[in-house]
Amino acid sequence: MNTKTAIAECFGRAAHQYDLFASLQRQSGEKLWLLRAPEISVHRALDLGCGSGYFLSKLAKVSDHLIGLDLSRAMLGQSRQRDVGVDLVQGDAENLPLATQSCDLVFSNLALQWCEHLAPALAQCWRVLMPGGYCLWSSLVKGTLYELQQSFQVVDNAAHIRSFLTVEQVHNQVQQSAHWHSIKLYCEPMVLFYSNIRQLLRELKGFGANHLEHRRRGLMTPAQLKTLDRYYRAHFANDDQLPATYQIIYGVLVK
Repeated sequence: MNTKTAIAECFGRAAHQYDLFASLQRQSGEKLWLLRAPEISVHRALDLGCGSGYFLSKLAKVSDHLIGLDLSRAMLGQSRQRDVGVDLVQGDAENLPLATQSCDLVFSNLALQWCEHLAPALAQCWRVLMPGGYCLWSSLVKGTLYELQQSFQVVDNAAHIRSFLTVEQVHNQVQQSAHWHSIKLYCEPMVLFYSNIRQLLRELKGFGANHLEHRRRGLMTPAQLKTLDRYYRAHFANDDQLPATYQIIYGVLVK
């Protein structure tokens, strides 16, 4: 099974309960939405990596024609239930099944970090955008879930957290992707709190973010979970809550 198929299946398994656990996506998406230029006229918009379709209704209000695209067929099934008058397409961000210069706006919230390579995905966004079109996107970068990553090291030597690009690497890939007329990047942490380690791990699984290319098979034992929770609390707890830091980069690109 290749990486993209595995990621699609991972999100597909989470699709039916995605909205119950997707507070991170909602908060980051609202921040991303505020970065748009309200005055621009949008004839055709693309929600790239639309997931369960939470932001489709917002996009539908500012565009004449809206496309929701996702790698996961199950996620598109959830989007379809929202019934907001959108064309739903199963596709790959690194090979968009859309015509060149066919969109005025690309909106992509916490989806591009799952691409094998960022630059080709952004190059595809550039290709489908009209001259002067906007690409608004957010992605996770290095430093995300550093508390959990450090805590896992006392349990075993396996890779439990996906490796994300650094901010510098993201900047370089944006520059390499296309000749953007304007590039603006913002990075800031978002910290969410959990009552225990099980809740944190359940949320990661619930919104499909638990895929690793070489993840070891098998569940953690109760003893390992207890060790993980104990270390996390000893080193990071805040008022008996477990903080989880997500480093998010926001991009506003103009073609």
